[in-house]
Amino acid sequence: MPNAIVLIISLLFAVELGDAVAGNPTSQANAKHSCLATTTDELSYRAAVERVSLVPMVKTWRASLGARGRMALGGHIFDKTEFINGRCYWSISFYASDPAQQRLWKIFRVDLKAKSIFVMDDEGDYLPIYPSAQLK
Repeated sequence: MPNAIVLIISLLFAVELGDAVAGNPTSQANAKHSCLATTTDELSYRAAVERVSLVPMVKTWRASLGARGRMALGGHIFDKTEFINGRCYWSISFYASDPAQQRLWKIFRVDLKAKSIFVMDDEGDYLPIYPSAQLK
């Protein structure tokens, strides 16, 4: 499916989730339910993975994996949506995978509405890397 179609569908999905009114508990509950019901089979997940894959630090890491290593996603086992402070995020985990083992590299959080990208640091805090980081 062309990237433009995936992006358009993802944006429509994000707008629907992001329309919750902060002061309306019913609306917030509905937004939370919709967010948490989203699965990795949906286009918004693929769009979020694609966005994170374009971040320079991910490109550099992928190039450094070597001949036997490859990038792997957490997929339906580890990746999920999270509803935090009224916003829906994809939590996306990247692993270095080789024939002997699979090691967690980084966990990213992608805001479905604002398209902000955060990366988990060594202390477990999420630091913003996009839009302040330039995508190449």
